[in-house]
Amino acid sequence: MKRINVIIISIFLSTTSVFSQNTETENIEILLSNIEQDTSKILFLNDFAYKNYRKDVELSKKYINRSLKLSDSINFKSGKAKALRIKGICFSYKSEFDSALYFYNSAVKLNEIINDSNEISRCYNNIGNLYRKLGNYPTAISYLQKALKINKKRNNKKQTCMNLNNIGLIYMKQSLYPEALDYYLQSLEISEEMGDKKKESKALNNIGLIHWKQNNFKEAIKYYNLSLKISEEIPDNKSISSAYNNLGLIHYSMNDYDTAVTYFKKSLKIKEQLKDRRGISMCLNNVGLCYFRTKKLDEALMFFNYSLETKIKMGDEQGQCITYLYIGKTHIANNQHKDALDFLNKSLNLANKLGLTEELRDINKELSHLYSKTNNYKLAYNHYIIFKQLSDSILNKKNIIRVTSLENQYLHKKELDSIFFQQKISETELIRNINNERFARNVFLLSFLLTSVFFILVLILYLKYRKLNIQLKKQKLKYKNQNIVLEDNLSKIKELSTFKEEITHMLIHDLKTPLNNIIQTSKNTDLN
Repeated sequence: MKRINVIIISIFLSTTSVFSQNTETENIEILLSNIEQDTSKILFLNDFAYKNYRKDVELSKKYINRSLKLSDSINFKSGKAKALRIKGICFSYKSEFDSALYFYNSAVKLNEIINDSNEISRCYNNIGNLYRKLGNYPTAISYLQKALKINKKRNNKKQTCMNLNNIGLIYMKQSLYPEALDYYLQSLEISEEMGDKKKESKALNNIGLIHWKQNNFKEAIKYYNLSLKISEEIPDNKSISSAYNNLGLIHYSMNDYDTAVTYFKKSLKIKEQLKDRRGISMCLNNVGLCYFRTKKLDEALMFFNYSLETKIKMGDEQGQCITYLYIGKTHIANNQHKDALDFLNKSLNLANKLGLTEELRDINKELSHLYSKTNNYKLAYNHYIIFKQLSDSILNKKNIIRVTSLENQYLHKKELDSIFFQQKISETELIRNINNERFARNVFLLSFLLTSVFFILVLILYLKYRKLNIQLKKQKLKYKNQNIVLEDNLSKIKELSTFKEEITHMLIHDLKTPLNNIIQTSKNTDLN
């Protein structure tokens, strides 16, 4: 019965996306009513809640609560531990971080009791991401490193790859680009070894993001397109949306706003299909920026305000910080200096609270601009100095050299030929070709080695055979010579035997006559 339940669950989870929300809920209830009150039902409730929390987080929480209740009733600790972690994910998605942290830590304690290191590493990863969202990067990295250590020990490459990406993301958020690139390259290498296209696409996308941060737009576009190509082959809508958004950012940075808006709208459409509130908010900001650059300030403010409203509901302080900055810039352009200062100060307070280096740089730049327009040149100068210092710390030669060095090491390791790059052959195809060539070369070398060993053995056997044959010939010749000698001796013996017979015969004949005469004489004497 349990096996049948598992099969039904697998089929259902693969087809839930085709139902409307009401129909889907009704079908879930029908399916659940046909599953026994055992571990199968708990596993189903957990899996469904996890797969659907982005679409309907409240429905996911409802099924997780049912899972927890059933797990307690049958004392299924493993199912309960997983349910606690997923409940933490639901709260984190709603930006209710205190509640999320409580459930994550509860899951860790229960998993330590049942000694489930896999689930413990997942909890640490979730906690690390939570602290990243809060802007507490040192704590975030410490938890992600714990998860990474467990997964490396277990040789869990899939989870290791995810941990590496998440750590790289935090370093990138802090503008520590060489460190971020190092982790992304490790993630890319592992994902290629596993043949995990989804994770490979994500790593390529992140590498492109680092190049964009370093104003290397050509390389950024190359990596984004590699990521997009893989995501479309899978297909993976979330990664496709991310690639579209990042391509939009590149064209935005190149002042190609029409192309940028096209990519942002493609990304926004997918985010809406996925009901990804965080992603929707980000796309709204990006479209607003394009309107800002084209002097459509009212439209820009409208999109920024929509984005800000979403971020406040989510409790996304980092997102609020960025949107406040954008609204402040728009008010400066509208010569609404008081409103501009109000929003920029809100942004500055959050950036200092969260330790956001890049945002602090941009906020100080805008404050310098604002104070300059209001003739407060002393404050304008002070903020400009801070802006310049932060810019130098982010974009300095040492960082750029280290990034280039790390990437060159990786490309050299993969033996990517520069000719192929000039022909714009994808990095993935190059690696595959090189691996095939290596395999073919290794097969050839192995075949050559085996063939050489075979011929050496044949040669050794031939030489031994030849030596033995020579020895046999010599022996045969020796026997032949000995035979000749024997035959010659035999002939001589035969001659001597013949001679002996002849001599004997002669002696007998010669002696016979005198003896006969003597005998006859003796007889005559006796008679007389």
